[in-house]
Amino acid sequence: MNIICYYTPEYRKDAKLLKETMDIVGLDTSHVEERDSLGSWEKNCQAKANFILEKLEELKEPVVWVDADARIMQKPRLFEDLGDTDFAAHWGRWLMSGTLYFGNTLGAKALLKTWIEIQEDPEEMRWDQKILEEIIDTIGSKLKIVKLPVTYCQKFDDRTLSLEDAVILHTQASRRLKKEINGE
Repeated sequence: MNIICYYTPEYRKDAKLLKETMDIVGLDTSHVEERDSLGSWEKNCQAKANFILEKLEELKEPVVWVDADARIMQKPRLFEDLGDTDFAAHWGRWLMSGTLYFGNTLGAKALLKTWIEIQEDPEEMRWDQKILEEIIDTIGSKLKIVKLPVTYCQKFDDRTLSLEDAVILHTQASRRLKKEINGE
């Protein structure tokens, strides 16, 4: 299982903690990489699709993207059983992009290329996960999609869930870093 993530310098402490939790459960941390900021939180998030496609083509195996503020609380075994799945994510009120699975499939690559193409428009400054959700709404019937349980994209402050059940916990670092990155 290839857990991948890129982070900007502002997320360095969060990424260090992500790597520590990956080490604890026995996951390879070599694909958690620091990259330069692109100047805004939104642009940094939009670069996620490029990074995922880059890693999918490099590794030639399925990849699991997690945000740098994630903590791997248990070995995420569900990803080992997804077979020919193109894409997996958790949907709450909307698609949650903190944990995303992409199979090494033509469908996953087409999805990523569409996501990248839309975000290349210089006028396109919408939230990356909203764009991804719209693409899934449009072409999702052509893909093999699995909906992940909330425990794979669990927010640290969701009081309706037990922290003991979390597989991948997200600390929502953007709440404190988004304004800093955007210079606000």
